[in-house]
Amino acid sequence: LRIVAMLFIMFGHLSREGGAGLPSAEFLRSLPFLGGLGVWFRMMNLTGVDVFVLISGYFAIRPRVNSVISLFFQGIFYSVGMYAFWVLTKQADFSLGELSMHLKPMKVYWFFGSYVWLVLLAPVLNRYVESATKREFGLFLVVYYFFACGMEWWMSASSELQRGYSVLAFIGLYLLARYVRL
Repeated sequence: LRIVAMLFIMFGHLSREGGAGLPSAEFLRSLPFLGGLGVWFRMMNLTGVDVFVLISGYFAIRPRVNSVISLFFQGIFYSVGMYAFWVLTKQADFSLGELSMHLKPMKVYWFFGSYVWLVLLAPVLNRYVESATKREFGLFLVVYYFFACGMEWWMSASSELQRGYSVLAFIGLYLLARYVRL
């Protein structure tokens, strides 16, 4: 399932704009099957990130130096590979500046940067999960989601948090999956 989630994320980024978006109403009327398939595919693409983080939390990230280094190389491979695909399909013009930017995937892809931070924070989060009682952990999650969702909705302090594009959102998903596992 984690590989399927990664594939949905990658396929969603094949277009330079980060996915084809939703089909127009006209397209849905003229070709309802293909339009419905497009809506389903976009929905799966958008949930791929959340599913990936939930699975990571369910099985608990146990980072080691080698796995963190491997993660960086995977990020560079993905970033440069996507840029090469865009150049080959004429969605982007080749430039050394853009290529060098893609050698720093934490700057190019919000997911990669947030996930690396989650991996680095995982030992602390796991330690809390292992030491807290089930009741304490459940209460912590209620308070967390009250502040992360309720207060964010009320105050609108961060568009990244509001849309789930942050380390804080990943921490919430990770801890929720750890709680479900327990």
